[in-house]
Amino acid sequence: MKLKARDILKESTRLIGNDLWRYVLVIALTETMALLLVRQVSSRIFQLALVSAKVQGINNQNYLQILTNPIALILILFTLFLLGTFVVLQITTVLAFADRPYHDNKLSLKSIFKPILKMKPTNYLVFVLYIFIIMPLGNVGLTSVVTESLRIPSFIIEFIESVPWMMITYYLGLIVLFYLNIRFFFAFIIFYNEPGSFMQALKHSWTITRKHAYLIFKITILIGAGTILATLLALLITLLPLIVSEHFFPNNLKLVNSLLSTAFLFLVMFIVSLSSIFMIQGTVVAYHQLKGDQVSPSRAFYKPKKHSLIINSLVIIAFVFFAAVAYFDTPNHALAGSVSVVSHRGESRNAVENTLESLELAAKHKPSYVEMDIQQLADGTIVVFHDYDLKRLAGINRKLNTYTIDELRGVSIHSHGNTSTIPTLDEYLALADSLNQNIMIEIKTTTKDSPEFLGDIMKIVESHNMRDRVIYQSLDKYAILNYKEKFPDATVGYILGINIGGLEDMNVDFFSLEDYSVTTRVVNDAQRMRKGLFVWTINSEELMQFYFKTQITGIITDNLELAEEVREDMKKTPISDLFWSLDFLESR
Repeated sequence: MKLKARDILKESTRLIGNDLWRYVLVIALTETMALLLVRQVSSRIFQLALVSAKVQGINNQNYLQILTNPIALILILFTLFLLGTFVVLQITTVLAFADRPYHDNKLSLKSIFKPILKMKPTNYLVFVLYIFIIMPLGNVGLTSVVTESLRIPSFIIEFIESVPWMMITYYLGLIVLFYLNIRFFFAFIIFYNEPGSFMQALKHSWTITRKHAYLIFKITILIGAGTILATLLALLITLLPLIVSEHFFPNNLKLVNSLLSTAFLFLVMFIVSLSSIFMIQGTVVAYHQLKGDQVSPSRAFYKPKKHSLIINSLVIIAFVFFAAVAYFDTPNHALAGSVSVVSHRGESRNAVENTLESLELAAKHKPSYVEMDIQQLADGTIVVFHDYDLKRLAGINRKLNTYTIDELRGVSIHSHGNTSTIPTLDEYLALADSLNQNIMIEIKTTTKDSPEFLGDIMKIVESHNMRDRVIYQSLDKYAILNYKEKFPDATVGYILGINIGGLEDMNVDFFSLEDYSVTTRVVNDAQRMRKGLFVWTINSEELMQFYFKTQITGIITDNLELAEEVREDMKKTPISDLFWSLDFLESR
């Protein structure tokens, strides 16, 4: 049977229109249950796992401590099982609601739980791979609030993109996952409607999508495009009154802004819910049209019930509540100036990173600090360089710590059409001192470092009278704690490449985390411990706006110019506050 995307979306629109409000209610309930119940329960179990392993969170240095603790490992696996089970329950609940028009029987709890009850233990590995890898990374078709925030940390992606073969492999992998999502598009509706295991549902979906992959792709593109257009329209509707109010009613701007922020929030929530509804109903309609099924006669002429006064009242109450939250929680614009901006390896867009040229260009923007990396050479000289080898910037496959400074003088490094040489720490700080620029030193360690390495760093810093203008951080927990012990008045920080859970209290002055690892708990832990918190690497306007409105210590960025523009725009106009409620409510 030849199917058309237009006919599928047209039939989906008719079925959705028949019972839109109850549809939205089902989506809202399942999403709320995921956010408030499942995440809370799973986080408690995960916390028990951390307690069992005697750690505050999982990071790049203690993950083996978790994996070698049987109780902690069992609890983490149970957390994954619980989350995966709820994903099935959430998706099958809304699928069951969307599937009602094709059945005479009334929707029951038994039918909703049926897929869970027939899940075979032998299919769990495939199930986990599909739920936590293929679905969120492939990003096509059905999804869940539990998994939609899963993503690869940006610093890992940046590293991958810096190595050509890894970048090619990564993007080919994404294409494969995208294609798998297309081919497994009907897996859940098959698993709900037909007998058989989840593996059989995947195989059946693979079979029936062989000739309809483009159709599925077209449906998802049309729904996605509609969502974007609707969101832009909602933005336009709320921005115009705000611009008018800013010019004609400046004294009432905060109240108007709060009301419009809430209106925008409601519109976006409705649009996102409607997008999910269309994707779900489109999946169901396409599946039944492929099978040649028709809407049940008893439901063909279904007349929707008018939404009651209770629903209208609840919507109004919710609107007033969120408007009040937006009014009292709209941030003070002074906060935008209290968050430090740190230049990541200097101005690396117009010069080679970690060079004297990159430092000089960065200093023109007057950042709070210029971040740089140091390592020790074979002869004990300390140089400013990030990678442990010269392959990326010099095309030489040799470890940096095998060089002497005399050998390194003849090596040129290249990036983005720029050429330079590797400076010593002494040369770098001499220029920083002349520029009156504060520095954030990342100490990179190897097993070949001399015992004098840490002491030599401070000697060079003191030789330039910069002890009060330099702070230190490292991925090596023991090195940075040792540095703090040697120099108690030094400001030091511990870098966590990946962190899941809370922060461990230790003798450092700040923590440095990638955006992916920053959660409400992390921020609360840092504040409770009275530690600073730097977040890296923040290069997008949206993330800059978000963090400038928080009370973290600072952001580390590759784009100082954009950071300056964002900060100034936030001080000039309250339009950016339109998105504050959305950012505030977003789960991080």
